[in-house]
Amino acid sequence: MSRCSIPFSETSPLDPTSSSPDVVAASDGLRDDGAASYPDRATDSCDGRAQSLGHLHETTMQDRTYIDDSEPTESTTTIAGHVHEIRDLGSIQFVLVRDRTGRCQVIVKADEHPALTGRVDDLGREDVVRVTGKLVAAEQAPRAGRNCSPWPTTTGRRYSHRAPAVQAGPRRRGLRPALRGRHRVPRGGVRHVSEISMLDVELGYIEDHHDVMDVQEASLRHALGELRTRVDRELTRLDVDLTVPADPFPRITFEEALDLLATEYDHEPEDSTDLDTRGERLLGEYFAERGQPAVFVVGYPEEKFYYRQDVATDEIASRKFDLLYRGLELSSGGQHEHNVDRLRERMVERGLDLADFEFYLEGLSYGTPPHGGFGLGIDRLVQQIADLDHVSEAILFPRDPDRLALCVGVPPRSGVVRPFIHEDEASPLRQPYGCPSMSTEEMEAWRALFGHDEPYDEQVDGIETAIETARDGGYTVIEGACGTGKTMLSLSAGLSLVRDPDSTYERVLVLTSVKQQLRQFETDLQTINENLPDEHEPVSGLTLVGKADVCPYNREHAAGFDDSVVYDRCETLRDRTRDLTGEGGSTTTGDLTAQARSQQVGLADSGRHDLGVRLLETAGETAPFAPDMPEYDDGRSGVEYCPFYAQYLDDLPAEGEGSPAEAVPFDLTSAGMVTPDDLVAKSVRHGTCPHSVMGAALGEVEVVIGNYYHAFDPTTLSAFTGALASEETFVVCDEAHMLEPRVRDLVSDGVADATIRDAVTELSRVIRPVRYEREGRETEGGSKTADAELVRAELAGSDVSFEELEATLEFLQDLRTELDRRVEAHLDTESPGWRSDLTTLSDDEIPLRDPSEPAVDSLSEWAERAGYTDIHWVRSESVGAVVSRILNEAEDEERTRAAPAVGRLLGEWNRRGHTDYFREIELERTWDETEPDDSWRRAYTARLSLHNCVPSGAIGERLAAFGGGVLMSATLAPMDAFAEVTGLRYLEDEADRPIVERRYGLHFPEENRESFAVAAPKFTYDNRGSPGGAGDEANGVAGDTTPTRRVYADALAEIAALPGNVLVGMPSYAEAEWAAGTLESNLDGKPVLLDVASDDVATESLKDEFFAGDGKVLVTSLRGTLTEGVDYGGDRLNAAVVCGVPIVNTSSPRTQAVRRAYDDEFGAGFEYALTVPAVRKARQALGRVIRSPEDVGARVFLDERYARESWDSVRGYLPNADEYQPVSPDMLELGLDRVRERLGDG
Repeated sequence: MSRCSIPFSETSPLDPTSSSPDVVAASDGLRDDGAASYPDRATDSCDGRAQSLGHLHETTMQDRTYIDDSEPTESTTTIAGHVHEIRDLGSIQFVLVRDRTGRCQVIVKADEHPALTGRVDDLGREDVVRVTGKLVAAEQAPRAGRNCSPWPTTTGRRYSHRAPAVQAGPRRRGLRPALRGRHRVPRGGVRHVSEISMLDVELGYIEDHHDVMDVQEASLRHALGELRTRVDRELTRLDVDLTVPADPFPRITFEEALDLLATEYDHEPEDSTDLDTRGERLLGEYFAERGQPAVFVVGYPEEKFYYRQDVATDEIASRKFDLLYRGLELSSGGQHEHNVDRLRERMVERGLDLADFEFYLEGLSYGTPPHGGFGLGIDRLVQQIADLDHVSEAILFPRDPDRLALCVGVPPRSGVVRPFIHEDEASPLRQPYGCPSMSTEEMEAWRALFGHDEPYDEQVDGIETAIETARDGGYTVIEGACGTGKTMLSLSAGLSLVRDPDSTYERVLVLTSVKQQLRQFETDLQTINENLPDEHEPVSGLTLVGKADVCPYNREHAAGFDDSVVYDRCETLRDRTRDLTGEGGSTTTGDLTAQARSQQVGLADSGRHDLGVRLLETAGETAPFAPDMPEYDDGRSGVEYCPFYAQYLDDLPAEGEGSPAEAVPFDLTSAGMVTPDDLVAKSVRHGTCPHSVMGAALGEVEVVIGNYYHAFDPTTLSAFTGALASEETFVVCDEAHMLEPRVRDLVSDGVADATIRDAVTELSRVIRPVRYEREGRETEGGSKTADAELVRAELAGSDVSFEELEATLEFLQDLRTELDRRVEAHLDTESPGWRSDLTTLSDDEIPLRDPSEPAVDSLSEWAERAGYTDIHWVRSESVGAVVSRILNEAEDEERTRAAPAVGRLLGEWNRRGHTDYFREIELERTWDETEPDDSWRRAYTARLSLHNCVPSGAIGERLAAFGGGVLMSATLAPMDAFAEVTGLRYLEDEADRPIVERRYGLHFPEENRESFAVAAPKFTYDNRGSPGGAGDEANGVAGDTTPTRRVYADALAEIAALPGNVLVGMPSYAEAEWAAGTLESNLDGKPVLLDVASDDVATESLKDEFFAGDGKVLVTSLRGTLTEGVDYGGDRLNAAVVCGVPIVNTSSPRTQAVRRAYDDEFGAGFEYALTVPAVRKARQALGRVIRSPEDVGARVFLDERYARESWDSVRGYLPNADEYQPVSPDMLELGLDRVRERLGDG
């Protein structure tokens, strides 16, 4: 992205100077009034008769510069694109313009350009503008500013991933088959068949129709030249003399063509609005005699083409043209009408029903640049080149009205398995493109990689669908019930493509948010390897984990390592190791490792057993190094270094002489599935760094298993896994129902109040030496804080000035003071008297705008009133980076500093919009004894948070980087909602990537399960009251004894009394505590376990206790981890019940903001943001029960919203709703009796 904006003075980059651009007023839209009339474009003629026979003009497309190609210049620059964002600060206006290469910030100052201020006021998002102004470089501007004069082409509405193709960039090309209606295919003709191949080209930001003709002429000339070069021998055999025209193609008007035909050949077409076949042939002969095989005919009567642009000042009827090649119409094209109001008028004038064209008009109404295109018949081109009598001779299998063979009804070839779909579960699914085409050889290829003897029918369909779709660069979306074998399905499909020599796929990347699922993929890959045919090499696999999981020192808490410091300490030791052994270093990697090994050998040889000779042990292996970190004496002091990393560096081949994979101390091709413990053991045995080995092996293995953040976290991608995000990767997103919320968290940002405090301290430490030097004072304290000389040197090598450091420090100090004021004001309002008892405070949110109405946040408004501009926000990033470098250099230690994180957050805060992003202050309940007794900081950690409400763009962008793959879960329905919020619909509609959907229900014996939807009163707060005793006032009873709670207490007791283990899912942890207490009172002797919000260790311990011994009841929150992604196979879970619909807290400002953003983006805020995720959580919990053909169990939804149709019913969101029998609470016991005996027998 270009980085240009208004310039800054050399003394203080925070003080903008006036730039006085040369402003050139834009035309009324982007050539909306039309270009010069046609004859003005003519440059030559073939003879005196056709005075307007034009040649190719020199300019191509609009006279504009792509944003990423732009460079500062003294002359003016013109850009064109869509309005991405507008910010009006009164005296200055910022318009962010976007084209296909990047974004550019246009700056309009009211005092310098008063005439333009009103034009900016008229702009809307996604309007199309052309801007001319002076380009001024300023590296600190992340959005590339320019001074220029904007003006809209068309007033557009908000664009939400559904604009026309021309939005994406100036050129779009596509080869496609096309069908011609039967009445359009005359028998006996030589140039028509029912199915043809077309080259469709659409161009945006054109000046006029001549730009389209220029591109078509250049394309045809290039194609003919390539044919003559590449297939000259074949052309000779066909006796074809192919000549590539040397001169530009003539361009004549339609009227001139009619005049030429009448004068030269006495021919007049019957249709006065078009050329007939004979007329085209005669024109071809005329120009062929003059050395021209091709000619453009321009300006057909506009009444025949309402969608082509006609301009009153033109001397031609319309900007529609045909290209004739050797006397045959090869293509049609022209400039299309982009003014939606004018287009509607012309449709009405011709008696057309606007409703029939609303899909087209709606697209234009979002804001469309001047555009045009052409469609060229490939078959006709071949016909004319080879001089064939009929176009069908140019097609291998031509189709005409008497010979049509469609895919539908064609018997499958031998060995091809037809798609499997449960008819009783059929839903509107997008089938794979084209007919099933997998050969017997291809099918056998994936079966060899399947891992089990016989696949389920669903697995056969899913694997073959995924393979076919991925070959076309698409994604298969699979909702499959627990136990349908989705893990093996996805691995087999991906590996089949990876091992196909004709495929471009090189690896499978598995992403899952659940640890147990990660282990399942490891197990299934091991199963594949155990059952591979003898002629196959093992499939290589690697699981990605963090440094804390594989660092030998951290695993054993040795050498000062623990999880809180592992990252910073590791990076520091790596840097020191590189410094010691790099260019100019005092030793070598081999010497360092030898020294670390010899220290132990020397101690052992000395016989000094009292010194306690020890070696580090982890993962069942003994390392050649001690548990303590070794030091190297560089002549000045002892320098700690990492011997494992030194060994890795020693094993690395010299730069340019090999691959990093050569440093992997084991054979990846024979290792099979390498788990994290395997990796540590193999690396430690050799004495090398496991995390570095992981990175070296990353691009060499066939299967990489990781978490969502490995593909969607920007920091992880840039530092570690970026190479995996390529078209050579087949990606598997497991538990894909969690993709949207997980990615929302990853692409949101925030910093704590304490981090801002630390950033202030860091800035002060950098500023103080220079300030003291200027004041004639010495730096106090004698710490390792940078001296003035170091600060000046670093600043000289950057674009940051000392004055800017001071301005940023003042900004952060004021920002923290304002944060403190806002938190106190909020607590004074919401919790009067909070200072007297801080323990009563709970987690809270302070919205910085009305979450239901997008607007500028109040913190940004405060900053503006305080005199802080956009520059202070965005320049904090550069300042933070410089501060971090200075301190790391001064302390000789790589540490994670606060200033860069704060700077990044402030820059994003200023850049991001206010509809898709929501800003607030989060208050997380903590406790800090070091803070004063009456300070909110004693009870809270405050955090400035920037939430990405609509992560579909980030998800779609990342998925577009992969070659294709599978997204799968047991709970994705409704599929349309899933496709929208994950960006899949955008991939399908805009990127032309096929999206194929499959849904597979439970295929296990129905007699093994009982499923109920109990019509109990809605488990809402209004009905149930609070679990702690806030009563149902209408009944005058305590909350834990309301009529609603009594119904639920009885139903839960009936279900929990079933034999074996029972899982109870409640809407929250507070309700889980109530349910557990009620069950302990009502159950006789059956243990009740309560899951509370806790760490992974406690959760795993609780799960082990639940599975051990006789039957128990486990009560948990549906927002926890025990209701999804946990395997309760076999007899470990006999029943599950979900109480209520677990809709998240709708009073949360963040939830309200997401709902509003989804309303704007998809038109379904409450449904997409609240209802659908809640039902998915409920379905996940019940999906734990039946996971194999032998499992027996009961599944119960407890809430009338699952049982009955009503205004707030969710029954319609259950794909297999008919399986859940609606019953009243008093009939539940009878239903449970049907399964009780079988469970008892089990």
